[in-house]
Amino acid sequence: MSYSNIIFPVNFYQKIYKLSCSGGFIRVNRNSSYILRLVFDSIDYLVLEVGFGKGDFLLQYSIDNPGYQIVGIEKSDRLVKEVSKKLVRNGISNVRLIQASAEFALYFLIPDDSVDEIIINFPDPWPKKAHISRRLVNPNFLKLLNNKMKKGSRIFVSTDVIDYKDFIIDSVKKAVNQGSCFRVTNVFMGFWNEKYQTKYLKKWLKENKKIFSIEIQKI
Repeated sequence: MSYSNIIFPVNFYQKIYKLSCSGGFIRVNRNSSYILRLVFDSIDYLVLEVGFGKGDFLLQYSIDNPGYQIVGIEKSDRLVKEVSKKLVRNGISNVRLIQASAEFALYFLIPDDSVDEIIINFPDPWPKKAHISRRLVNPNFLKLLNNKMKKGSRIFVSTDVIDYKDFIIDSVKKAVNQGSCFRVTNVFMGFWNEKYQTKYLKKWLKENKKIFSIEIQKI
């Protein structure tokens, strides 16, 4: 099985593109588009999905938007390989995958001022008070996203935890106070794009769970 749509870790990257590097690392200039230009013929509209899981949303979204260049980021090696196979089986060519933490992938592999849209569907809510600091969408993460996003670009976040919804809105305010250029443009009940039914969304809707969506724009 060829994992040609996986652009990180480095072992896949070297195997597919026959690049040389020393010490097991590719030297990346964060302010260049070198990495993504190697794996996409052109970049017209760049979308990131952070934490794509089994890829239900990612696959359908990429099929519906063939003109988008989509990068999926996921920590699980098993899920990245599983979704990679699904992309090949479905003949999807506008998606590339990164197996890494979101913070690492964004900092080292995504150029500044390059992203048009960021999608974060149902991030781990870490509901225990002692674990709140582990939540992905926090002020520091938003500051990192601010550097990567174009002016006018948007973040879509969905959660089934009302406390996390409030935490995200508060995190945006804190990130703005620290110099980020964001505004919350929409907060509503339901998934941000009801056309798409992920595994967890179907499960939660069946259980009559409340879903909250937040739209954040870089201004």
